[in-house]
Amino acid sequence: MSEELEACTLALYLDELAVPCFEKEFGRGRSIAQLRREADLRGQEELLRKAERVRVLTNEDDFIIDANDLSWLQRVLGDRLTGYPTGGHLGNMHTLEFQADVVNALGVLPAVAVEK
Repeated sequence: MSEELEACTLALYLDELAVPCFEKEFGRGRSIAQLRREADLRGQEELLRKAERVRVLTNEDDFIIDANDLSWLQRVLGDRLTGYPTGGHLGNMHTLEFQADVVNALGVLPAVAVEK
C-alpha cells in the first residue's frame, strides 16, 4: 500500500484524472504543459505577495507540492504560510491544531488556543 501511495504524484493525477476530466467538461483541447503553466501559482506571484489576506496551510509531505514549491511559497508568503511536517494531502484536517489554525487564519473569531 505504501508503494502505491508513493506512486501518486501530481503528474499522475494530472495525466490520468484532471486533464481528461477538464477536456471532457470544457472541450478546450489544451496540452498538459499548457494547463500546468496556467495553473501554476508562480504566475500569480505579484498578486500573492500583495494580498495580505491570503493564507496557506499545507503539509510538507503533500503529494501535490515539493520542496521547491514550499521554498517558493515561503519566499512569497512569509508568515502567511503555515507548514505542517506531516499530514499528506488534506490528511490532518481532523486535528484540533489544524482546525484552530484555520479559524485563526480567517481572523473572524478570537484566537483559539490548542492544548498540545
